[in-house]
Amino acid sequence: MPRTARFEFRVDPDSKTEIEKAAAVAGESASDFARRAAVERAQAILRQQHVTVVPPDYFDTLMTELDTPAQSNERIRAAVRRLDEVVKRS
Repeated sequence: MPRTARFEFRVDPDSKTEIEKAAAVAGESASDFARRAAVERAQAILRQQHVTVVPPDYFDTLMTELDTPAQSNERIRAAVRRLDEVVKRS
């Protein structure tokens, strides 16, 4: 994808020097290094919005419950009757 949009930001002199040194070690321009770092951080943060981490025992219990067929009870039957009264089906 062509790079046509601009993004500018200011940094303190020490940060600029550190970015330039790291970019040189990585064999990249400071601009490419900063762009790549910003994109990687943005992607990581956005990934966190789509992932829920739970302890293994909680996950195992959840999966077992989801795999177990639901047992009908009076509260569920009453909810279905209310749904049938409220929703008109065509």
